[in-house]
Amino acid sequence: MSTAEYIARRALQLAPLLLLLTVIVFLMIHLAPGDPAQNLAGPRATDADIERIRDAMGLNEPIIKQYGIWIGKMLTGDFGESFISHRPVSDMIVERLWPTALLMGTANIVSLLIAIPLGLIAAVKQYSLSDTVLTTITFVGISIPSFWFGLLLMWLFGIQLQWLPLSGMATPGEPATAISVLQHLIMPAGVIAFIYTAFWMRFVRSGVLEVLTQDYVLFARSKGLPAKRLYVKHVLRTGLMPLVTLIGLSVPELITGSVVIETVFSWPGLGLLTYSAANSRDFTVVMALVVLASIAVVIGNLLADLAYRWVDPRIRLT
Repeated sequence: MSTAEYIARRALQLAPLLLLLTVIVFLMIHLAPGDPAQNLAGPRATDADIERIRDAMGLNEPIIKQYGIWIGKMLTGDFGESFISHRPVSDMIVERLWPTALLMGTANIVSLLIAIPLGLIAAVKQYSLSDTVLTTITFVGISIPSFWFGLLLMWLFGIQLQWLPLSGMATPGEPATAISVLQHLIMPAGVIAFIYTAFWMRFVRSGVLEVLTQDYVLFARSKGLPAKRLYVKHVLRTGLMPLVTLIGLSVPELITGSVVIETVFSWPGLGLLTYSAANSRDFTVVMALVVLASIAVVIGNLLADLAYRWVDPRIRLT
């Protein structure tokens, strides 16, 4: 089966799943506690005022009709209008997508550049001092709460040393130059990169250790194949198989962002938008973001399947 045929077949299989996800998301959001009309009206509003707002927002319509209207617009690319800001949701998502892609893309690239060679070193030098140190770092990175680590960096580099700005993507009142954005990017991207590096390095180490015991590796060693060629061309490529799955599963975060880190550092991305919309019961924004995340998960899994074929050509697409 060709790659194009495989993608088309998977798309047809996943379409009903995505439709079911929209139903579940819609019901969960509307059954959640809280009333967006009451939040919008304010604490001094009367019941009549709240009822008028609910009518204007279409919240008094039967839930099946509300879903039909929403899914019909969504299929045309119209995610509706924000209950709070009265702006098109699609515009809000587009303007927040670039900051999130910058943050998560930078963190992922840095993580891969560090995790792959360190994971290989830890596996090749199993039970050595370097392996012990790297393994300890991975346990710390996996265990440490991201929000606490972020606050620690803010206290150290932002308050005590005053080397880096505390929050945002640019300094208020100043032009958003490349240097300014980079300075604001260092801490939030550093937190995510540290956690991802620890997580991915552990899987690289495990994958490489499993490959090192294979017969073809032992045979290549006995034939005197140079270590660099053996590890890079043969061992590492096969050992990256577990990492391929993790990278595929991380694709949604390239689009949806990290809610915790973006909130801690006030990074103006989709993660912060998700947090703000959930707090204000802005249903249309939350539903659009959840659907976007669901689509990203499907795409991530598809890319992971295709990457398996690239890593190991023996795998056939079925």
